[in-house]
Amino acid sequence: MDSEHTPEHYIIALLEEILTELRHTRNTRAETRRYLDSADIQQNFNISARTLRRMRKNKEIPFVKLGKKILYSKQKIERLLQEKEKKSASHKP
Repeated sequence: MDSEHTPEHYIIALLEEILTELRHTRNTRAETRRYLDSADIQQNFNISARTLRRMRKNKEIPFVKLGKKILYSKQKIERLLQEKEKKSASHKP
């Protein structure tokens, strides 16, 4: 039997396809939502959970807490980033 046509190869290929689709769905969903969760913020901005906690504690990033869930307004985060970009652009020589 050809190694590319074994049941194991078929299952692995199928799982890889499902994983790719799930990643795409998560990214698409995050793009259309008004609020992002901590995992989205960490992934999109490549920061650790610890850094995100520090930013919340120091009130560097706006958030809303609903029970145990912490959410971030996508619009407010984008506005915050634009303000930081403007500040850093105005400080360039």
